[in-house]
Amino acid sequence: MNLFDVMLKNYFDEKMLDKLSRVKILLIGCGGLGSNVAVMLIRSGIKNLTIVDFDEVDILNLNRQNYFLHHVGEKKVLALKDTLFKINPHANIAAKNIKIDESNLDEL
Repeated sequence: MNLFDVMLKNYFDEKMLDKLSRVKILLIGCGGLGSNVAVMLIRSGIKNLTIVDFDEVDILNLNRQNYFLHHVGEKKVLALKDTLFKINPHANIAAKNIKIDESNLDEL
């Protein structure tokens, strides 16, 4: 058990921690809503998260998105993955830098 899991034991019992560790979530969009939802999911104990976006971090959006100045110009999925690993380095986070359309929806 890692330090993050020890912290979560203050909020959840073993049964709930087990459920949270098995849940798999696909989050499409890492902007104002998606980046903040991803952070809350990881902080809540979700360990298996796939994040999808095709855009880059823009300085004009830092007031509402969960990124930092050093992320400006980076792919959103890579910058967000970096932030999420700083919260829980034991999480299983897949980052897909793609624009979703009908031709690639099934692969997600």
